[in-house]
Amino acid sequence: VDARQTSLTMLSVDNSSLQGTLQSLARLPSLRFFSAFGNRLTGSLEVLCELKNLVHVDVCDNVITGSIPTCLSSALANAEELRFCQNRLTGKLPELPPSMVQFRADANGLDGPLPLSWSRLSQLR
Repeated sequence: VDARQTSLTMLSVDNSSLQGTLQSLARLPSLRFFSAFGNRLTGSLEVLCELKNLVHVDVCDNVITGSIPTCLSSALANAEELRFCQNRLTGKLPELPPSMVQFRADANGLDGPLPLSWSRLSQLR
């Protein structure tokens, strides 16, 4: 990602045979919509906590590892859609921001109970 593109708000690179980590997204602080499903992206989701403006993230069908960061519920306070399905994520399900409409994390290695706070997510489908 070119550092000159810091005002970029939407990035969609689905099914583009991309490889590498998500770390370069940190250079896109204005990013609101990010979709990169169906690639070969690796690494962790930690960088998402730096992107406070994100509303939509879809990184399904990649090879992302690690846990879903606990910082997401506070860092992405306005997030509406988080799609992390079909990766290699492990650990517990995270707390989610109250604005959440859709959360997908199927086909990973997540475990544990649903967080109690999810019962207060009135818009979650």
